[in-house]
Amino acid sequence: MPTSLLSQIDKKSDSSQSVLNAILGNVGTFVVFRVGIDDATKLQPMFYPYFRDLDIKELPNWQAYVRIRMERKVIPPFNIETIMDGAACDNEVAERIRERSRRRHAKPAKQVEDEIAKMLEFINNIDWEE
Repeated sequence: MPTSLLSQIDKKSDSSQSVLNAILGNVGTFVVFRVGIDDATKLQPMFYPYFRDLDIKELPNWQAYVRIRMERKVIPPFNIETIMDGAACDNEVAERIRERSRRRHAKPAKQVEDEIAKMLEFINNIDWEE
């Protein structure tokens, strides 16, 4: 996610709940570390009934909950524990990796916002009662 808090999406869009639902609905794999209660409440449906919002909020350091969708099936969520390998970080290499990733995968925020707006316009124009 391009934000550190799901509530930041609320401030960026008039139809924030639709945008949030569109984003979460299109994510195939979730790896969620400890978050605040507001975000935990929004993420709970992805992990329920295995983990609840308070479980997500109170995750210990280095632990996460994972939910994977594979071949149109959702694997029951599970928890993982990450480890620090103790290796020193080469900041120059890390920055080169980030820049390369941005060049390959990133889009300008305005372009993404326009694409989401088009999808929402299409969805909002569907006559669901037909």
